[in-house]
Amino acid sequence: EDKDIERVGIIAEKNAEHMHTLIEATGIKYKTNKTLDVIDKVKVLREKGVRAFYTMDAGPNVKIITLASEIEEIQKTMIDVPMIVCKAGFDAHEV
Repeated sequence: EDKDIERVGIIAEKNAEHMHTLIEATGIKYKTNKTLDVIDKVKVLREKGVRAFYTMDAGPNVKIITLASEIEEIQKTMIDVPMIVCKAGFDAHEV
């Protein structure tokens, strides 16, 4: 409602980490080295002032929550990562 991407992003990250902690407690591990690399890159971007936050479902794929104005900078940082960009009002497409 407030369009507070930082609040939403922080909550999404915490929820994803809690879920994966519970899953890993059962002996199942979805996170790969590439997953951890992407998460680290998101954190570095955020330290540089880019509004980017990660979330995950039960799998190794990372979803980045951001604003349209931040996409280009994220793509530059994630040059070695296959990405699909979804925008409101547009179909998903591979970049």
